[in-house]
Amino acid sequence: MSFFLFKKNFFDTTIEILSLLILIGLWMFVIYNFGNFPEMLPPGMEVTKYTTPAHKNILWFLMGIATFSYLLITGLDIGFSKMNLETPEKEKQFQLGMRIARVTKLLLQIMFVGLIAYMIGAF
Repeated sequence: MSFFLFKKNFFDTTIEILSLLILIGLWMFVIYNFGNFPEMLPPGMEVTKYTTPAHKNILWFLMGIATFSYLLITGLDIGFSKMNLETPEKEKQFQLGMRIARVTKLLLQIMFVGLIAYMIGAF
């Protein structure tokens, strides 16, 4: 079943490249502009009137989470190729599962872009 790993169509390859480019671009943006960010950032959406701002070093923590989630979902792509699915349409089932994982990876990267943009005051 390891041969399923190399069967990617145009959509799957595009999603992989987009999510990787978003992650690299986000790292470059944070590294390049870190000195220009305010010292204290809002930690998230204000549910109450009283929120304690977080120091701008929390951006490194968020970038670490974004990178970890990217690597974890990429590891699923490699790890599940060794599974033995006992269904007649196992290749189709495998491709669908990996497509869902790739789309989830892209959506997570977009979420981190939105969160960091909100925290630095872009919105």
